[in-house]
Amino acid sequence: MNCAPLEIRTPAEANDPQLVNRLLNADGIFMTGGDQRRLMGLIWESEVARAMHTAFHLRGCCIGGTSAGAAALSRHMLAEGDTPRLPEKDAAILDLGLGFVSTAIIDQHFSERRRLGRLLSVLAQRPEMLGVGIDEDTALVIERGQSVEVIGKGAVTLIDGRRMSSNFEDVDSNERLEMLGVNLHLLPAGKRYGVIAGERGQPRTPASLREAIGVLVTPGPIRG
Repeated sequence: MNCAPLEIRTPAEANDPQLVNRLLNADGIFMTGGDQRRLMGLIWESEVARAMHTAFHLRGCCIGGTSAGAAALSRHMLAEGDTPRLPEKDAAILDLGLGFVSTAIIDQHFSERRRLGRLLSVLAQRPEMLGVGIDEDTALVIERGQSVEVIGKGAVTLIDGRRMSSNFEDVDSNERLEMLGVNLHLLPAGKRYGVIAGERGQPRTPASLREAIGVLVTPGPIRG
């Protein structure tokens, strides 16, 4: 296996032709942890970001990340926020992410840092999005247009509030939120879920989960 680190310390380095060429020819790209806002500040609207989209959409390159690198995969990126026990308005701040997972907001260290209240808080703000909470030592593998698989030691929490009703517009900042009609699915490690009923030993997968998976595995638009 031929792996090499690509260090980007400044926005100017994110336009380095040599780095761009290596990304365009990569079979896999993995982003490490840290600070997702700093990461996006370095590569947003850069040639590196464009190369990643080209590699992903046109060549089928596998792109992943851990911690901040995972959060940055979302279109609406969870940038920072508190971890309220119950969902509160404006408990977290969203920012622009890379958009490889365009239909979901990703949160990480999910069970370990008790971030359910935080993810619900941002879904009240963006009800058209799915929420994906990934535990530590756990990965969600998305096969575009087909299925998702959970690997590792924990679980993935998938939240679908697209049909919910909430009082988000009626309450002030930091007030508790009412959220009715939210679907929550807990996907343990070792399980695979497809968009087709009964696929690979999943005859009990409810239609609501299959529909959410279908949304999650739909790739977003390429950014040129």
